[in-house]
Amino acid sequence: MISGLKIAVIGGDKRHVYLAEGLRQAGMDASLHCCGGQQSDIERLRLCHVLVLPAPATDGQGRVRTPLWEGELTVGELVEAARPGALLLAGLPGEDLTGAAQQAGLVVDDYFSREELTVSNALITAEGALLLALSRREETLWGSRVLLTGMGRIAKVLLRQLVALGARVTVAARRPEDRQWARIGGAEAVDFAQLPDLVGDFDLVLNTVPHKVVDAGLLGALRPGCLVIDLTSRPGGVDMEAAEALGVEVEWALGLPGKTAPRSAAGAVQQTLLALLALRGML
Repeated sequence: MISGLKIAVIGGDKRHVYLAEGLRQAGMDASLHCCGGQQSDIERLRLCHVLVLPAPATDGQGRVRTPLWEGELTVGELVEAARPGALLLAGLPGEDLTGAAQQAGLVVDDYFSREELTVSNALITAEGALLLALSRREETLWGSRVLLTGMGRIAKVLLRQLVALGARVTVAARRPEDRQWARIGGAEAVDFAQLPDLVGDFDLVLNTVPHKVVDAGLLGALRPGCLVIDLTSRPGGVDMEAAEALGVEVEWALGLPGKTAPRSAAGAVQQTLLALLALRGML
């Protein structure tokens, strides 16, 4: 255990405001940096044993993600300000971060690799997707024809919720076992190769596959007024250029947990961070 453990929460969205608050309420010496009205306190960062970054941690171009802060914090500035040997807990750290941090002697750990957090995040994302669908459409989910692509964590939660709400769900999945699980969950199930003949029947498309599976051909065959919601991170699973050219309404729901349930999302991250610190003997 480190006596007087100091934690810095750096960047991120509203989740991280609540995360810093929650850590302090749990009795931790935690500070918030580069988020909202909080500036980067370099002297404070030099004292911190643990630095917590968002997920994804950077923009892939060497800058820490700080959507609620007008300034810019580069990876180089961060590692230079960090305490030697500090633990850097980042969600989905890219090579731009891990390379620089390791070269500076920092220890990097990806908290988003913890399964309990990804499952919690899937639940929050699924609820946010339903909220988004209800707010952007003028029909109930009950009775709506919904295409759900993929059968990963988010899709599994969504399927259960959509069926409970009376939606008529079709799941498109590549693996036969995933299609069978979809049928057991109350959905019709098809292979992606069958979609061109079926896609015109749907009122709502929810994509959870992080590859371009909703391409120009499928977008062009959608019925007028069909809403497409992409729940994947960059580069996304919907051909956005084709959608714009075709006039298809697409909502790319990036960072959904931070927008629809930031306090719950922060609680899930906090649980994971404390478990990681305990495993390292720091609590």
